[in-house]
Amino acid sequence: MARVLIATDGRDPALRATRCAVELFGCHHDFVVLVVAPDATTSFLDHGTVADVNQTYEDELEPALDNTVAALGVPARRRLEHGNPGMKIVETADNEDADLIVVGVRRGRRLRDLVRWSVSGYVIDHASCPVLVLPAKARRDTDAVWPWP
Repeated sequence: MARVLIATDGRDPALRATRCAVELFGCHHDFVVLVVAPDATTSFLDHGTVADVNQTYEDELEPALDNTVAALGVPARRRLEHGNPGMKIVETADNEDADLIVVGVRRGRRLRDLVRWSVSGYVIDHASCPVLVLPAKARRDTDAVWPWP
């Protein structure tokens, strides 16, 4: 059984990537769903204390976590972390001893831009395990794929 880390922001491309991951690999794996809330910095403190801002992020991102776990349709552990999204995804994958990281990417990105400027690009460059980047319009044709170990 493989441990699959699914990083999400709760938007449609990430939810499609989540569904596609289960269809590609099957449901008999240890899935961990991760949402990363940005760190509260001094630029956000006009909205309250660091703790207030962090709580606001958590309140806004809990539904994203719930929606992603629901989209999986299989049991999954939930993680909500604070920090730089790319760095936290890589760190969580290492801490969870993940065999694979799954991330979605919004359409309209060229490969060059994906690798240079996106969270997905950071994860590709820094992860110690394979990374599957699924585009917003990922094909969901389960007849065309094989079961993953």
